[in-house]
Amino acid sequence: MTVYNRYQGDPAIFMDLNGSYMVFKGGQPVMDQGLENAVKISHFTKQGWWGNTLFTEESKKIGSDYEAVASELITIDSPSRLESASAKALKWMKDIGLAKFTITVTNPSDARLDTKIIISTPGKILQEFLLTKNGLFWKAQSEYPAYMRE
Repeated sequence: MTVYNRYQGDPAIFMDLNGSYMVFKGGQPVMDQGLENAVKISHFTKQGWWGNTLFTEESKKIGSDYEAVASELITIDSPSRLESASAKALKWMKDIGLAKFTITVTNPSDARLDTKIIISTPGKILQEFLLTKNGLFWKAQSEYPAYMRE
């Protein structure tokens, strides 16, 4: 069993109603020890991101229409369209062998869409993510966020 501490990984990105932020403990940023940042960046970086000009290989470019699809008026097709956009955003993970994933999108109320993503890495570590679009606001969370790990 691999033991992680909050100082391993990349600085974790958290989301709330006001946008994104980082948490610091003891003067050090809390770190993302899994794929939380990668999932959020893959979903919320818009297509046409300027950083893609630095890459010649298509597989290394990022950008998604996930947020644009989720921002449209919710219709009967919205869950399937959002699931497709989410799968496209994470396709690079599968392409490079980093992880496999299953995505389920539900519409529990008239102004809400939930995207549940279960990711498994080659080491069989499972991570679950929930991206919730409630009205105009996004909330991202995971079952076991990095800041809870010691």
